Amino acid sequence: MQNTLLLNFSRSKTMVNEKDKHLNKLILKKLANKVNREIIKKISSKKIRPVQQLFHRKKITKFQYTEKGITDYTTTIEYFTKDSWHKAISIILQSIKKSKEYYNILESNIFKKREKNILYIDSFIKKIYDTYFQKSQLEEKQIEIIINDFLRNIENKPVEYETYIELEGIILQHEYINIKFKDMNIILRKTDLDDLIWENPVHTIVKDELSIPTAIMIIKTHTTSYVQIKKQIEQIIAILRLFKVGSVKTISQRTKSSSIIDPLSNSTIYNLEKSHSYEKYSVKSEDVTKLQTFCKEILEKQPQSLLYVIESKVSPLSIAFKRYSSALLENGLLEKRILNSMMGLEALYLRGQELQELNYRLSMRLAKILSFLNYNPIFVKETIKNAYSLRSKFVHGSQISQKDREKLLKKYQSLENFIHIILDYLRVSLIILTLIKVEKGYFLTLIDGALIDDNIEKQLLNKIDKIKTII
Repeated sequence: MQNTLLLNFSRSKTMVNEKDKHLNKLILKKLANKVNREIIKKISSKKIRPVQQLFHRKKITKFQYTEKGITDYTTTIEYFTKDSWHKAISIILQSIKKSKEYYNILESNIFKKREKNILYIDSFIKKIYDTYFQKSQLEEKQIEIIINDFLRNIENKPVEYETYIELEGIILQHEYINIKFKDMNIILRKTDLDDLIWENPVHTIVKDELSIPTAIMIIKTHTTSYVQIKKQIEQIIAILRLFKVGSVKTISQRTKSSSIIDPLSNSTIYNLEKSHSYEKYSVKSEDVTKLQTFCKEILEKQPQSLLYVIESKVSPLSIAFKRYSSALLENGLLEKRILNSMMGLEALYLRGQELQELNYRLSMRLAKILSFLNYNPIFVKETIKNAYSLRSKFVHGSQISQKDREKLLKKYQSLENFIHIILDYLRVSLIILTLIKVEKGYFLTLIDGALIDDNIEKQLLNKIDKIKTII
């Protein structure tokens, strides 16, 4: 008897919800048709008119993509005018807000939070308006699609987002790489000629012409807002920086979505940070499978604290990753890049209460952990001691002396190679701590124990062996 009552109540509730949904669609349809009629009326009476807007377009006359990225291309800029209706929206909005169709929406039960009614309704009207001028007319099918998308937004249901991202710092030898993780589909591909062509109003921000994308990334997923997309982009950029030592960064992000109420659902965002890709790397055909596996493993296990740009939590991983990114992208001064790299390693391999023999502790611990990955421990120790010495001199106001330079050149062939080696040590350390998922204190206890106890060494080696093929 009780089960029957519950079943009947559930059915009754479903019927009420379906009835409400039908009424809401009807109310929205009447508003959409009102907007459509108002546009036609205002155009006929010449109360709204297009304005001539000045645009500029970049055209490519020469283009070459090699194993070093884009090595040769030339461009020309041309100016032209187009009809624009964007200023007329204020007149349409003003007129619609006086209508009974608009009032009926305000009084409906579509919105749970009444204070957001006006903003959401305005977004709906603007979508109808934009669609009219994109298609030169408005059909019933288009109105229905807009209404369904709008109701999904109001109910906070996921909608499709697609973000096109220009990258710098990674070069593809393979034409196309596809990485799937849960509901997210990631496509990496070479930059082609069409990617370098743009068309914008002259008053808008135009990306830095010195920043030429070395690769293109497209992310497709279903979510409720651009905020979630931004987090996903930051995750993938972090992963690409860790796959090999690479100053991978975004140049621009162009997002398309069926969302109507998200202000960034159809937007272009340029990276205005003053940074440079000092370290570039290539993804060869033999790297493709490894990159796909690497991305999936890090996405599965990566703690949010690694991405300091997303989470405000401070942790050894977040500090070390920030220092790693700074060494990759900020200020080309060698001493500063060494300082950032060493501070990243210190965040992972030194305890806060350890105040003495820091160089010794750091070099011993790092040499031990990297020896499990077939790095030469003696070479690692010597390299860290050299780097730590330069770091200390820089902290105390000195730069690299001519004697130090000659010593580094003799041992490492170039100063760039020296900093690349240190960055690689930090990169691998970040991956290890991300994948084995242990606290820093326990990690250091294991390393110190492994230096003197064979059983502890085997325990640590077992953890590293499980992730060795991914690194």
